[in-house]
Amino acid sequence: MMNNSKGKFMVVFMAFVLLGSLFPRFSLSTEVSAENLGHTLFVAPNGDNESGLGTINAPFATLEKARDAIREMKADSGLPDGGITVYLRGGEYRLGKSFELTEEDSGTEDNPIIYKAYNNEEVKIMGGATIDASEFKTVTDENILNRLVESARGKVVKVDLAQQGITEYGELVRYGHSMNYFPEGISQYSAPELFINGESQTLARWPNNDFATVKKVIDGGTTHEIYPPPADDSGPWEGFVIEYDGDR
Repeated sequence: MMNNSKGKFMVVFMAFVLLGSLFPRFSLSTEVSAENLGHTLFVAPNGDNESGLGTINAPFATLEKARDAIREMKADSGLPDGGITVYLRGGEYRLGKSFELTEEDSGTEDNPIIYKAYNNEEVKIMGGATIDASEFKTVTDENILNRLVESARGKVVKVDLAQQGITEYGELVRYGHSMNYFPEGISQYSAPELFINGESQTLARWPNNDFATVKKVIDGGTTHEIYPPPADDSGPWEGFVIEYDGDR
């Protein structure tokens, strides 16, 4: 019985080898993804745009450098089979302006261009600047303290943004309630924002929460049938007078 089993095994094995020799293109390997077939570039927070080659051991430092390298590659020899994957190593990437991708940065269905984190490393792409908490100092100027309610004194801090390299603050404008302050669209304007531990902070205002309640309208002022009024409507306008319900 043992000899017969060995004989059957040898016959089957020889038959399998024979099939392989008759069909040399036959392969047992599974199909690999386009990402594995394509070209790869690496970007890392500690990379170097001057000496970096875009490899895992010599990565670029910025997304822009990887994008420009792909543009040069496409112009020189076209997209490689399987496309291109840009791997971002873990860490924070600070952008001074928007990362712009246009039509020339597109791949194809068969040869895509992909930007992704490497091996699920945590990647943060940020457009803001980090301010060390130790740079905030308690306000001690008496002229400023006298403008604050007593309960707020000693709790207000300040920081010199210019010393932190922050010199562009955007434009703080009024909007909402039919105010027509955006002739070019609201996306053309930006206002400074402060985040602490990932939470957006509210600009100083009164009241701190909710709204001030109008108790009585003393004088309604000038009214218009169309609001906001036409640009060529120069008035005369008269302001309104109200009495609000509050503690100030």
